[in-house]
Amino acid sequence: MAQELKNKVISAQIIGYTNKSLVMKTITGQIVQVHYELKTEEKRNFYQTILKDIMLAGLWIPLDTQNN
Repeated sequence: MAQELKNKVISAQIIGYTNKSLVMKTITGQIVQVHYELKTEEKRNFYQTILKDIMLAGLWIPLDTQNN
């Protein structure tokens, strides 16, 4: 991730996702990949439904870049 995004909370849109990562476009136009892990299939199905809805709606969500 670019240095200017370190230690900030910025707005981002989900533009794609897989079982273990999100691809997001930040308000500055940069593309970032965020990795995550859900332990059960039930949680994965639940959260992927929500992620799909957020992505299709084009909502901007906060992205904390401190730990990336």
